[in-house]
Amino acid sequence: MVDTVDTIEAADNTAMTGPESSTSDTRALSPVARYSPLRSDAALATGFAVLLLALWQGAVATNVIDGRLWPAPLTVLAAIGEMTRDGQLLPHVFATLGRTLAAFVAGSVAGITLGLLMGTVRILRALFDPIIAALSVLPKITLLPLVYLAFGGYGELPRIVTVALGVFAVMTITAMGAVRQIDGVLIEAGRNFGARRWQLFRHVLLPGSLPTIMSGLRVALATGLLVVIAAEFSYTQSGLGYLVWSGWNTLATTTMFVGLVCIALLGVLLTLALNLLERLLLPWKHG
Repeated sequence: MVDTVDTIEAADNTAMTGPESSTSDTRALSPVARYSPLRSDAALATGFAVLLLALWQGAVATNVIDGRLWPAPLTVLAAIGEMTRDGQLLPHVFATLGRTLAAFVAGSVAGITLGLLMGTVRILRALFDPIIAALSVLPKITLLPLVYLAFGGYGELPRIVTVALGVFAVMTITAMGAVRQIDGVLIEAGRNFGARRWQLFRHVLLPGSLPTIMSGLRVALATGLLVVIAAEFSYTQSGLGYLVWSGWNTLATTTMFVGLVCIALLGVLLTLALNLLERLLLPWKHG
C-alpha cells in the first residue's frame, strides 16, 4: 500500500514539475531553437560572394588577371559612384527598369488571363496551345525586326512589345499548367457546395493556381530582363544594355562591368519585390 501511495505521489510530483522541467529544457535548447537556417544561408551566401570578390581583387593586384580587361571590383565600384555623381548612370538604370516593368506587367496580365482560360476551357486550349508552343521556343529577340515592321519603325513601343511577348509565353504556359494540376476533388467539392463557374474560379481555381503562378513570374521576370538588355544593344541610346554594348565597342571595360553589375543588382531587387508580393498574396505558404 505504501508503495502504491509513493508511486502516486511520485507521479503527481512529476506531473507538477513537468511544465517547469519542460520550460527548463526549452531554455536550455533556446540557442538551437533560435537558429535560423534562412539567416545562416544568407550569411553563407554573402560570405562566399565576398570571398570571390576578394580573390578577384587580389588576382588583379598581383597581375594574375589583366586589370585592363577584367577591372578589379573596387575599380568598378568606384566607377559606379563616379558615374552616379555625374548623372550618367541613373538615366540608363531607369530606362531599363521602365521598359522591364512595362513589358513585365503587360505580358504577365495577358499571359495569366489566357493561361487560366486555356486551363479551364478545352476549346481555347485546342486553339491556342500550338501557337503558344511555337512562340515559347522562338528566341524573342529575333522577333524584334518583325515588331519594328509591324509598328512602322523604331521606338520604345516595339521593344516593350517584344519583351512582353516573351513574358506572355512563359506566363500563359505556367498559368494553364497551374489550373490543370489542381486536384479534381477540390473542384467537385466546390460544385457540390453549389459554387457557380465564377465562384469556383475565384475560390478554388485561382487560389490553387497562385503558388505555381508566382514561381512562373520569377522565370518570366528573368526572361523579360534578358530580352530588354538584348533589345537595348541596337537602335537605342539609353539603358543598361546600351551601356554594356557601348563599353564593349569602345573597349571601355570598366563601363561595361558597371552595366553588368547594375543589371545583376536590378534583377536581385526585382526578385526581392516579387518575393514580397508572394508573401502578401500567399501568407499561408510562408507561415
